[in-house]
Amino acid sequence: MNDNKPYKPIFRWRPTWEDQPQDFTAKPPQRKTTTMRMFWELGPNGGGRWSWVVNDWKKVAEGYAETHLEAARKAETAFFEFLKQPEE
Repeated sequence: MNDNKPYKPIFRWRPTWEDQPQDFTAKPPQRKTTTMRMFWELGPNGGGRWSWVVNDWKKVAEGYAETHLEAARKAETAFFEFLKQPEE
């Protein structure tokens, strides 16, 4: 992987709501029950960060990132790791 190139998301991330320009969701075609979301979250001291989450019938993974591309990469990586796990 070339660190000089920005991450290109695998899935199509769409706005979650029209009036929230920094809130996106993706629905991977490999698993219809999974939803991924990333959104800008303001901190108590005025700073902010990107929050991301992967949900299926349970919460799969969640975390934070400095950029929206990093949030997309982390969510997509967590989704593919989830696919490798045996069904419960």
